[in-house]
Amino acid sequence: MKRTSIVGFGDIFKGDLGFGCYVVDALCQEPLGDTVELCYVGANLHYAGAYCAEMELAVVVGGLCTGGSAGSVHCWEKETFHRNISWLGEQSHSMRLLAYSLTRAELGGYSPDELLFLWVEPGTVEGLRISSAVRKALRKVVGMVKERLFRRGFLPEAAYRLSSIHQLAVIDTTA
Repeated sequence: MKRTSIVGFGDIFKGDLGFGCYVVDALCQEPLGDTVELCYVGANLHYAGAYCAEMELAVVVGGLCTGGSAGSVHCWEKETFHRNISWLGEQSHSMRLLAYSLTRAELGGYSPDELLFLWVEPGTVEGLRISSAVRKALRKVVGMVKERLFRRGFLPEAAYRLSSIHQLAVIDTTA
């Protein structure tokens, strides 16, 4: 049976850097079926490779400072990730752990068939809320994940078209 995993990471106490948590939360509300595994690993990406192991498709989602404008979405295939692995390792301890974990899975022969990374450029990096720019990016990223799942045969068309993202309970401390 084909399987896929969506791995969200980030610290929700660090504002937009907790983006992966919000994506996983939104996808939990969708009718994804039994072949899609949703994982939230927090800020510890040491074992992220295990959640991607032997999957047909694995999607890693989180906030990453790349120098772009807040809410920008970057879509990287596995090759782009590998080209930038040393730069990522310089960005943060979490990125070093992610690179280490995925490399370890690859060396062990457990890499997913397809690996996709969706990064969102953070605006707010402190506090228990996400910025409005990243809140807008959330809908886009959920759509991108669902579209990839549909194209790879993990979602029927009805589930791809249906979206309950309006039910999202994003914490907003400004209200």
